[in-house]
Amino acid sequence: MTRPGSCVPPFAPLVGADGTRFRLYSPAPEPPELRFYAQPRESRPVRVVAADPARDRRGELWELVVPDAPEGTLYNWGFPGGPPLVDPAALAVMGPPRFAERDPLVPPWPAANRLGVFKGVVVAP
Repeated sequence: MTRPGSCVPPFAPLVGADGTRFRLYSPAPEPPELRFYAQPRESRPVRVVAADPARDRRGELWELVVPDAPEGTLYNWGFPGGPPLVDPAALAVMGPPRFAERDPLVPPWPAANRLGVFKGVVVAP
């Protein structure tokens, strides 16, 4: 929960003593997963943390606490077998610096999102 007077969106990743708390609103019945990347241009995650419905679901809110996801961690949400999804509540996003200029090395937006070109970055507010 966001404290009164705080400017941090309620779903933004929060770095705390027990780890980083990630939240996702999703009415989908299947559990989401967090995908972590070592480098910005990687399309394959180096680690995947699957949500446990019994532990991580509260209604349509998913909340995962990941102990070893410090500031600077690159991540995306996703569903098993599906494309990566940029966290809409991320306080920072990393992607190609010239995306708006139609860089010939970067695919258009729908394909770029499916390929995981853009990633959320854990930052402490």
